[in-house]
Amino acid sequence: MLRLLIDNKIPSMSIIRYTGFMNKTIVGITVGIVSLAILVISVVVLNLNRNSDPSAASSGLSTIEDPDGIKACDILTQEVAKELLGDSIQNSSTDPRANSNEDVAVSNCNYATTIDVTDPTAIPDISGVGLLVRSAKSTDGAATNSQQFEQLKPEDPNTVTGIGDKAYYSEQFKQLNVLKNGNWYIVTRYKDRVTNGSKEMVVELAKKLDLK
Repeated sequence: MLRLLIDNKIPSMSIIRYTGFMNKTIVGITVGIVSLAILVISVVVLNLNRNSDPSAASSGLSTIEDPDGIKACDILTQEVAKELLGDSIQNSSTDPRANSNEDVAVSNCNYATTIDVTDPTAIPDISGVGLLVRSAKSTDGAATNSQQFEQLKPEDPNTVTGIGDKAYYSEQFKQLNVLKNGNWYIVTRYKDRVTNGSKEMVVELAKKLDLK
């Protein structure tokens, strides 16, 4: 879903003249779009609880990893991002305490390559990695995660084995969805442009994040 929110903005940017001034503007627009998208997706994912019946699903929760919610940037660290993207990166994230109720908390962490604004004629390539975590704060939260994970699968999911308790890849959004210990992780990774992702890329990232 986050990828869709971002991707919908890309066509309008293709008509921008890449002058030095506009390159700086693009940096601001990119950061603004990502920040807005993170806010929207956090609220949407958090509000999934309202229409769920926790009793309808097994929680799969063995331990509560953090009573305040898992911080996505504690998993997707700057070191991992630099290993995949290089040293010139920028970060945007949300704190789970800002997007939380009594059962679940939503946290997001994204790293993207810094855009070079010194060349006024260059069309910038942007690569990035991202992790959204919907962490369970209770057995009801874990049960809701499990239920929604199943309900929101595509009709013909691309199942991935060896990652988490359950995992599938969404070709539409270029995302890996992972259910592990009652927590729901959404992993993204792209190269040069946000639409250029693959199953192999996100599975590699998930393994680096120890979501196996």
